[in-house]
This record gives sequence, C-alpha cells and structure tokens, in this order.
Amino acid sequence: MRWSGGADNRGLLALAAAVAAMPAAGLLRTGPTWASLVVVVLVAALTLTGAAALASVRVTFGPNGLRVGAGPWGWPARSVSSAEILGARVEFRDPATLGAWGYHERPGHTVVMVRAGECLVLDLTGERSLAVAVDGAAAAAAVIDASLAGPVVREGEIAHWGGV
Repeated sequence: MRWSGGADNRGLLALAAAVAAMPAAGLLRTGPTWASLVVVVLVAALTLTGAAALASVRVTFGPNGLRVGAGPWGWPARSVSSAEILGARVEFRDPATLGAWGYHERPGHTVVMVRAGECLVLDLTGERSLAVAVDGAAAAAAVIDASLAGPVVREGEIAHWGGV
C-alpha cells in the first residue's frame, strides 16, 4: 500500500516574501549600487529558500517505509523503515506548544511542524515517535496501519502482498 501527501504554510511564505522585499524597498530610498543590489538579491534568495524549507513538507509511504522531505524539493529528507513502525495515529498539534514551526528533535521524539492542525504520528520501536503535520493524516494513518497488519489469510489460501 502507498500513500503520499504533504502540507504547506502559505502564510509563512507570504511573510518571507515581505521580509525579502524590505531591503529592496530600502534601496529605492537610498539609491542602488552594484554591491547593494548583490546583497539584496542574496538576502532575498536566502530568506525565500529558508522559508520554503520550513513552510512545506512532502511525505510518502510505501513498502520500504516512510519518507519525510522538507520544502518543495523534498530535501533534506528523513526516512523510517517499515520495520521500525509499530503503528500510526492522528493528533492535533500547534506550533506554539513546540515554540515555533520547523523541525524539532527531542530525545526519542521528532516533530516536523509546518502548520497547526492534524498530524500523522508514528509510534516507532525503542519508544520513539515521529509526528508530521500533513493534510489527510487520517488517510495516511489508515494506510500505514493496514500495511502493518499484513496480508489477510484464510485457511487454505495463500497470502499475497500488493496483488502479486
């Protein structure tokens, strides 16, 4: 079974665009030079790239496990093998309880928070967990739990994975 999805925080991207535009607005007042234009372009590029990485997440689940990728390009990524996943559930979380949006790693628990709302939470081996804010978290949890249950075998039948 496979599932893919993600979440975006358009408000954070809009805020980053406004912050990236501020140095350019300052140049209009003081008059641009070549050096100041280079600095403005670099600041804008770094601001928007960083915001894009913090404002969106892409998640895929398949036979090999779960992959969480940051930003629209899905990098950097974190992978969890299927063997490590004990179960999946949905929780509603808020970035304010963590202190901010972004990637949070505490001993045994990792959270990828791009927005408030429903999160896919994986219970992992070793009393660890991984929570990711995604749209459609309930559907993801259902697919993951169904794949963990294994094939349904009735007496006298042969089990098949993935319709093979």
